[in-house]
Amino acid sequence: MFNKGKVDKRENERGKNLRITKRDMEMLKFVLEMGQVSSEILFERFYKYGEKENKTKYMQNRISRLKKAEYLNTFHTHDGPRKWICGTKKSRDLIWGEFDCSNMKLKVFEKIRLSQFRHDKSVAQIRVMLELGNNEISWREKELSSYNDKVFIPDGVFDLGTQVYYLELENVRKSYQYIRNKISNYFSSKSIKGATLLIVSHEATTLANYKKEVKERAKYRVEEYFSWMEEDHKFDCRSVSSLEVLSRKNKEYFDDLVPIRVIFLSFKDLERTYSSNGHKSIEVLIRSYQNQSEKVIFETFRHFSNDIENQIKKIKSHEIFKDIKEEYQENLSYLDLCKHHENRDKRDKEQKKLDEKKWYNF
Repeated sequence: MFNKGKVDKRENERGKNLRITKRDMEMLKFVLEMGQVSSEILFERFYKYGEKENKTKYMQNRISRLKKAEYLNTFHTHDGPRKWICGTKKSRDLIWGEFDCSNMKLKVFEKIRLSQFRHDKSVAQIRVMLELGNNEISWREKELSSYNDKVFIPDGVFDLGTQVYYLELENVRKSYQYIRNKISNYFSSKSIKGATLLIVSHEATTLANYKKEVKERAKYRVEEYFSWMEEDHKFDCRSVSSLEVLSRKNKEYFDDLVPIRVIFLSFKDLERTYSSNGHKSIEVLIRSYQNQSEKVIFETFRHFSNDIENQIKKIKSHEIFKDIKEEYQENLSYLDLCKHHENRDKRDKEQKKLDEKKWYNF
């Protein structure tokens, strides 16, 4: 009778005097940034490749202690016995004091968002795949605005080398109008010019419709660019300064042609590649798809750029170019140099004849 309200001492004190480790801090930051995360994702990201034995048990114990200390809340969901985890105001205050959180909003949910359940899980999985393969990836959020000042937020922003990527993940079938509006937002946003849009979808029809819309938007620009490329630009008649202007125009044309590069990936392909080939494989996969998507247009751009550069080298390496006064060099075309060369040869021949005549008269 007297034992009814008795609480086990170990259970009662489990969250007290808890020393927060570096891994705890990084995990709390990750949970707050993503909003809601499953225990299996935390295991993959922070525990699976560590040094501890019996890692699953260790992680479960650690999450339980962080919950007792009111740094985490845990929830069970319909998809099995695994837990879903959210941060608390206490953990948010701790992370604010330890990290620069200007690039990510720290989210505190009182309960999990079932409407975003599959979507948030997939975004977190992609982030984990990338970060385990490249520890220099900086995952962040960014508000963007389209041509009509409509604000939209990608599902994630990250860098691979010098290239910026914006992630859009679709976990259910989307209408064509929804897809059209989303692509319109990205193509009209001036703040992301030159970046790459990574579209990942669980659903094949949605991915196919994204490809169709991007292709339709690029079609007119590509045809216009190729038409311009086929014009007779008469390289030999152009001066160095004129060729440099043409080179800049070519780059501007190309940048307008591809305001944002687009890569399309199936989520199943990402998972299959990751499980088969390991951490680095996702970065390699993304880069390979980018190369494929740009190959035809980029090759055309590159060849034309090379032709311009070669023409400039051709002028500057001409044997009489260095004999021309520097202030006139930029205004010379290859035909000008050939003409100068021809005139000089003609003058030399005439001078030679005069010299021979003088010698003969002498």
